[in-house]
Amino acid sequence: MRYFKLKHWGLNGWLLLVLALMSALQLACKKDLFEANINTVDNSITLTANLGPDQGISLSEQNSEMTLLILKWSDPGYFTDTARGNVIISYILDLDTSASFGAGKSYNLGVSVTSDSLTGLSLNNKLLAIGCTPSSANIVFTRIRSVFNGDTLASNTISFTATPYALPLPALLIMGEGGWTTPATRTNGYLLTSAKNDNKYEGYINFSYANWGGANCKLLSTVDNSGYGWGTDAYTLQKGADISTLGNLWITPCPNYMKVNVDLDALTISYTPIKFFMSGTFNNWGNSAMTFDANTNKWTATGVKFAAGDSFAFVSSVWDNATASWNDPSWDICYKIDEEGTLVFAGDPVWGGNNITVAQAGTYTVSLDLSNGDGNYSFEVTKD
Repeated sequence: MRYFKLKHWGLNGWLLLVLALMSALQLACKKDLFEANINTVDNSITLTANLGPDQGISLSEQNSEMTLLILKWSDPGYFTDTARGNVIISYILDLDTSASFGAGKSYNLGVSVTSDSLTGLSLNNKLLAIGCTPSSANIVFTRIRSVFNGDTLASNTISFTATPYALPLPALLIMGEGGWTTPATRTNGYLLTSAKNDNKYEGYINFSYANWGGANCKLLSTVDNSGYGWGTDAYTLQKGADISTLGNLWITPCPNYMKVNVDLDALTISYTPIKFFMSGTFNNWGNSAMTFDANTNKWTATGVKFAAGDSFAFVSSVWDNATASWNDPSWDICYKIDEEGTLVFAGDPVWGGNNITVAQAGTYTVSLDLSNGDGNYSFEVTKD
């Protein structure tokens, strides 16, 4: 009976069976070859540079266009037969102030490259982006990584000393439209800055004019003079070489004082109406309202009575679009100081910083100035 069933498969049935077995065998072989080809055992990348541990470089506007850092590395040679399904290998440049490369920046160099050269300006921007201090010698660590099929292989690490110079922060200028015009000088509350040179911009803008409940404006980059306007909705951007051809952004609800954030990589914009308060030991950690002055672009509290050693921070209330009302003041968006006394963001999700301490008892005027863009926020505590 078993013979009878096989016999009646016919020639086509047998051919299908043989082809299926051959296909499975071929796939298994290809899989084995593929896995063998991406094996990193005995593969390595050797990195060399024109700068070494005992060498330093001082960056300046004078050498900004010169090639100052030259990196070369060996090809790890993962594949010898590209006909068997070569995987594209991309190379990544890592820069950090620590040899652990835990908090630095990574830059995609492309595929099939074994060298990279950085001008003074490009290197300076990258050093500032990883937190190097301008006008000071910083030890910098660099390496190359190859990435293939989700796996990565790192080269040896090279270190050198570099002294970057300070640059004006990249900025997006707020260009007024629809009935109001921003001033020619953008140091008075109409700019967003990228404090980390990472294409993420932030600032606090007083949109005093409203058109149908919103402020119309565009953004102009100080980096390459590109314009940014209306994208696909109120929270997306479109980039253009000619700002006049772009549609207006519509910031709403306005008039309002807004916290504005822009991500040029994602081409997105967000904005939050906001008010500031003071909270500390002087008011039993309650919320003392501050008043915004459109002429100075500062939030101010006058007649504040501090005892010696009192401390406080700046907290905020934000507008709730769903309920069309102000939320209770909270610490989600708040500002304290760092170890050097510089004003820093201390809210969600950072929850860092130190409260501001007042040494002497007395009556004070306290002001908060967020008009010069992220990285340039400041405050004053002045005894009356």
